[in-house]
Amino acid sequence: MPNLWPVWLDRTHASIIAVCITLPLLGVAIHESLHYTAASVPPPPAERAQIALKKARTASIQGYPSLAAAEANVALSLDPTLAPAWSQRGVANVEQGFAEQAMVDFNRALELDPTDKTAYIQRGLLRHRAGDDVGAKGDLEAAMGLGWENALAYQNRGIIRLETGNLLGAAEDATVAIAIDRYMPGPYSVRGEAYLEAGQHVEASGDFNRWAELEPQSAVARAWQAEVWRRDGDPRGAIRDCDKALDLDPSCALAWCFRGAARLDLGQTEFAIADFEAAIRFDKKCARAHAGLARALAVQDDFAGAMTHIDQALALHAGLLDATLLRGWIQAKLGNREAALSDFQTIVSGAPHCWPGRDFAEKAVRILK
Repeated sequence: MPNLWPVWLDRTHASIIAVCITLPLLGVAIHESLHYTAASVPPPPAERAQIALKKARTASIQGYPSLAAAEANVALSLDPTLAPAWSQRGVANVEQGFAEQAMVDFNRALELDPTDKTAYIQRGLLRHRAGDDVGAKGDLEAAMGLGWENALAYQNRGIIRLETGNLLGAAEDATVAIAIDRYMPGPYSVRGEAYLEAGQHVEASGDFNRWAELEPQSAVARAWQAEVWRRDGDPRGAIRDCDKALDLDPSCALAWCFRGAARLDLGQTEFAIADFEAAIRFDKKCARAHAGLARALAVQDDFAGAMTHIDQALALHAGLLDATLLRGWIQAKLGNREAALSDFQTIVSGAPHCWPGRDFAEKAVRILK
């Protein structure tokens, strides 16, 4: 009888080895099959909405507002109650110039989440631009009430105070914003302008220099540095810095404006007018350019043209003291005593005591009374 033991043993051994190899492979296959099956199931709508919102925020940071709006739309289609998506779409609409749609978005965001600081801050800015400074102030203060860390809210309220002539309040708000975030350039620009209008040139120069350090490619920061030179009695130094600002950005309206002011100080009236007109071409809402052009036209005795641009300047920036002073002077020149007295009294009641034009306004009030 043949000996089958070794053959059986070999076959059994081979079978055991085959099973040992096959089972782990089968386990891997089953695991991978389950993995792919799970991956093919999409995440729930709320999770997909959050993913779209994250994409919207990234697009906004990278400077693509239309893409940010599209991703916010995706998020809202998946979850219409997602307040941050309404707020994010509002920001994208602001960046694209769609103010009315943005206002709707921010209103809806705040209906869903009354603690949305971004919506309050952005809606406050929209209200300010629409001339509703009371509503703007309320929104910004609501944002401040939600947390001490709202540097942007303090900065933006400072802008409103600055443009309505409250220089002390503007400087205070900017100082708080700087205390919260000393690397944020905006508050330095606000406080620097408030100091400059108050005649505190050294403090203004310090803030503008810090702003330029934080944003070395900012033509606007360089333009404000130039304006400090001009007000310190160095118009040629101002022109030099304005030229540097225009090298950085040829469309910088303030650089054209401040160079025009420096040229006017040097008696170069025609060149000054050309600079002011260039500033207005680049930014029709540049209040200082309108005020500067008014001053140049007044030098040429074109009082009607000057008054037109003064009114435009003050409509854009009610706290522009130079424009108010010039209007009072023109009104007195034209014999409009009551109107001139009103403008000079506005200066006396609102201008800081160190402001250079205040003495002239006080003397004018005494004479006209």
